[in-house]
Amino acid sequence: GAVERFTDDVHKLYLNVLANAPKKLERLPAEFFREIARQYPEQSRFTFLYQGDRPVSFVCGLDSPGSHVLLFCGLDYDLNTEGDLYFNVIYRGLAFALRPGVKTVLFGSTADKFKTLVGCTPSTISIYLKGVGWLRSTLVNKLAWILFPKPRALPGSEPVAESESAPV
Repeated sequence: GAVERFTDDVHKLYLNVLANAPKKLERLPAEFFREIARQYPEQSRFTFLYQGDRPVSFVCGLDSPGSHVLLFCGLDYDLNTEGDLYFNVIYRGLAFALRPGVKTVLFGSTADKFKTLVGCTPSTISIYLKGVGWLRSTLVNKLAWILFPKPRALPGSEPVAESESAPV
């Protein structure tokens, strides 16, 4: 199963993607992925791609009633140009979402290129923070632009208004 397949070499693929990500919100240990497989055996969906015996890419997703969430992926960037590993592993992970009853598919926050290729519609997400005293003024006045930079526009997409809701 996924617990045994998620080796330290597979985790290094995740670290490759994290190192190249424009937004780095977390650095998860290998055990996090193994625990997803252990604690959600019926809902977790892992896809692993190999070159011979060597893992070269993976994607991790979770099912919930009516939706599928593609959480994290990893890949060997040196081989990505040879076989378009990123597109292929994410596309294969997306296959879990193309089943009856799944109405919403959620992708990671940095999968902009892939989302554009498969025709996704962007939606606004919000994070609310409440600080008090000096923390509030620091968060709002001095650090907000660093923590939450203005998102770049996706090619061929129109910005979604704050009050609109669109499935991703």
